[in-house]
Amino acid sequence: MAIRSGPLTFGQQGYFLYHEIDEKTHRRRWNLHWEWPVPPGVELSTLENVIRVLIARHEALRTTYSYDENGTPTQYVQPPEALPTVLSLDRAGGALTQHARAEFDLASVPPVRFVIVAEGNAVRKVVCTAHHVALDGWSISVLSSEYESLVAAASEAAAPALSPVRRQPLDIVVEQLEPKAVRRSTRALDYWQEIVSSTQCALPASDSSWRTHFRVSLTTGSALRATQLLAERWNLPASAVVLAAFGMQVRRYTTLSRFVVLSPCANRFSPADESLVTCLHQVAAIRLDTSKSPTLPEFAAQAARAAMVAGLHASYDCFEWYRLLASHGYLDKFRIDSWLAYNYLSHKIPRTAAYDESIREWHYHELRTSDPKPYLGLYLLVTSGRGGLQLTLSSNSAILNPADAEPFLTAIENLLKQAAKDNT
Repeated sequence: MAIRSGPLTFGQQGYFLYHEIDEKTHRRRWNLHWEWPVPPGVELSTLENVIRVLIARHEALRTTYSYDENGTPTQYVQPPEALPTVLSLDRAGGALTQHARAEFDLASVPPVRFVIVAEGNAVRKVVCTAHHVALDGWSISVLSSEYESLVAAASEAAAPALSPVRRQPLDIVVEQLEPKAVRRSTRALDYWQEIVSSTQCALPASDSSWRTHFRVSLTTGSALRATQLLAERWNLPASAVVLAAFGMQVRRYTTLSRFVVLSPCANRFSPADESLVTCLHQVAAIRLDTSKSPTLPEFAAQAARAAMVAGLHASYDCFEWYRLLASHGYLDKFRIDSWLAYNYLSHKIPRTAAYDESIREWHYHELRTSDPKPYLGLYLLVTSGRGGLQLTLSSNSAILNPADAEPFLTAIENLLKQAAKDNT
């Protein structure tokens, strides 16, 4: 089978760029980790066949990335026989962590690894590691759902019920070159030009004061219930409710009243994208303003509107975007100094038992194996699961006192709970 090739999608451009910018020892930060449970009685050969089917269905799992003869970043879709690394480990231990932490050579090997973990004759789980250039959170949910279906079908000797894959990453590239998409990218870059030219840096010029990094977490079932109730009461997305609570604490603890929040935007515009496995994430810039002391419902409505505007301007040529940032003195994504990062995994992502389990393990591995990241602001990761709403705050001493980190999260929880109690 001939190797297909072509330019990168906008989402791939971003993570290829970050991979190239990072020093070699820090490239593992772009590794995503998740796990799939293995039902009792499923044999090793069955799991290997399931993985082969997934690889054959999704070109992103067998694509390499390098420069063509003209120096243009290019993706090369390898034939299905070019399997990613599939290992079987007995009581994995340190070897599992080693495979999770190992960086990917994007030019020579597919950007995904599968490790099948066994204890004696019993297969326990499949641990997956992928480079972010290949996958996003939606893609992990698609793969998790298909994994469930394939394993169940194999156990019952039945044909799996899988939706057809109607588009592959190279199909997205073709669409990006269409006039409508080019105009959308141009408008988005104009929006970013306005953002970066009007946002004042809130951090000192010297980096000596932000070298103390810290990370704290809070899991709360009551805040999740409160968020869901408020979203229904105010007819707003749950993510806007949490974003508003976050923004109000930003003002309280940092004295910033006008700021830009960065959030990943999935950019899945078509029903054909539902079974698409690739990375469509791009950064959306959400402008928020608490200077007029809005109430939580007022600020949540503002956050929802601002997020919608940001989302409409979150599909753009990332190479042009990077040149734009560089022209304003920002060296890379992690040096957009005065901005705050926020991420909320939307309820719109397909939910399955395997996905719920994998997302829990994904963040567990991310926290355990990743190198400390040089956060130059605040990063709030928000996920919802069986334990409730999990808030993970990462920051540094330049913008937030480490002693305020836990009170910051507790204040978000209390604000949501108090608002839910207030029916006025």
